[in-house]
Amino acid sequence: MPIAKPRQEAITKARVQEMITWRPRRMKLSVEWPESLHEPASSDDWSLVLPFTETLGNAFESMCDVPHIGIRKSKDGRGYTFLKNVETNPDMLEKVQDWLKLIGQYIANRDCLALSFALDYDREDGNPAKPQTEIGMLRTRAKPYSGNPTEDTYAAANDISSLCRAFLEEMTCYSSATCVVAMPSSSPDKAYDLPSYLAAKIAE
Repeated sequence: MPIAKPRQEAITKARVQEMITWRPRRMKLSVEWPESLHEPASSDDWSLVLPFTETLGNAFESMCDVPHIGIRKSKDGRGYTFLKNVETNPDMLEKVQDWLKLIGQYIANRDCLALSFALDYDREDGNPAKPQTEIGMLRTRAKPYSGNPTEDTYAAANDISSLCRAFLEEMTCYSSATCVVAMPSSSPDKAYDLPSYLAAKIAE
């Protein structure tokens, strides 16, 4: 299949209600799903198996320029595809492995959006009992829940915006995006709102 733009399905009440029941809802592939490529037993077609099709299917089809049958959904909700004629295209596996290495460092979210990634969990491995990740610590510094922002608040927010821009540059599945929009604040009168600040910095 040729490179395709991410497809956004309609977001309906029924789909949101279904989404709430999905498990898992997010995953860091490099840690939680390290074995995605599978060697064939009797043919030339390797298989790629992903924990879910949401986000990951669109990301693969819009980033990985290799012959395949398209990402399909199995009965248990996993995504899969077959890589065609690997024996005659020796660089195919390397391309897929490079893609897995790239997206595997981020958190793939399973929701109603065509693409939904996070830079990292707030806590290591997504476990509330573990220490904060670097991203989690930056978020804590950049998002004061009381009081006015400080120089350190802005410094942390600027670091996050730089990481977001680096993410968007290498995650080419977002190349068709034409704008950056912040989630609306629950307190619109606040002098400082992290999502709005990040959106403005990323869009510069």
